[in-house]
Amino acid sequence: MYDSVKSFTVKLTLWGKQLTSGNLVHFSTLSSLGKVGPKSLKEYADIISNLQKQFDVRFKDFKALEPHFQLFSTPLLLKLTNVC
Repeated sequence: MYDSVKSFTVKLTLWGKQLTSGNLVHFSTLSSLGKVGPKSLKEYADIISNLQKQFDVRFKDFKALEPHFQLFSTPLLLKLTNVC
């Protein structure tokens, strides 16, 4: 579950940066509308940024437990001092 939440927050970061730069590769419906103004793209990027902040607040406990989750997902890459 932690990996799913983490990967989604990374996707939100990517999508926000792409919208800010005008890259609509992940927004096929939006790109099919034709030319989208920079003001609209900024509004969409702000919505995604707000969503990312909400995820960070809601799942802040996951960040603190990340070293413990790594024990099970990638045990060979884990530093033992992070677990003890």
